[in-house]
Amino acid sequence: APSNTLSLSLDNTWDLSSTMDLVVAFNAYYQSDSEGFIDQDSVINETYDAFTLLGATASLVAENWTATLYVRNLTDEEGASGGFAQTDWSYDTGTFENWYGNGNRQFVVQPRTIGLKFGYRL
Repeated sequence: APSNTLSLSLDNTWDLSSTMDLVVAFNAYYQSDSEGFIDQDSVINETYDAFTLLGATASLVAENWTATLYVRNLTDEEGASGGFAQTDWSYDTGTFENWYGNGNRQFVVQPRTIGLKFGYRL
């Protein structure tokens, strides 16, 4: 686990009309360096670099519906939060494990994601 994490969220709402608002939000998450094993001197320990994730949303909010444009991981950070110990790595093609992945041994954050979502309230 990282020694330090910090999370920040800011938002503001503007009245566009008597029935519609614009809500803009920004969020940030910071994670300090972390160790992959309790015993930092162990041969299976790995240190993962600190990273920062930024995100933003803009929502049109009406009486019964909401439309939100969002961006997650705005800067396309490649933060790693954990992984498999190098001693467990194998370059087997997956014949016996039914694994045909790309060989990545780390757990990385979701890449930049841009989306649009709609909601309707009855």
